[in-house]
Amino acid sequence: DSRRRIWIEANKVKFGSFTELNAWLGDRCRALWDEVRHPEHDQFSVVEMLDNERPHLMPMPVDADRKLSQVFDLPCCNFVQRGIED
Repeated sequence: DSRRRIWIEANKVKFGSFTELNAWLGDRCRALWDEVRHPEHDQFSVVEMLDNERPHLMPMPVDADRKLSQVFDLPCCNFVQRGIED
């Protein structure tokens, strides 16, 4: 499980915005998924399986982030904003 390692690495980088953090997380996760074999189909990496399955997945609504921000009380996430300037 690489989740803890990713956050340790992220803590060493100064991000100027949540957009930069999200871009970095996306790149880093995809790179790790390329190294990990799929648990059920070990001839493929996790990223290869995702690429194979993506055309069959239901699309995300364009405004999903906006809807989530209306559902969650975002001030409770203020601790995440330390060190990140938008």
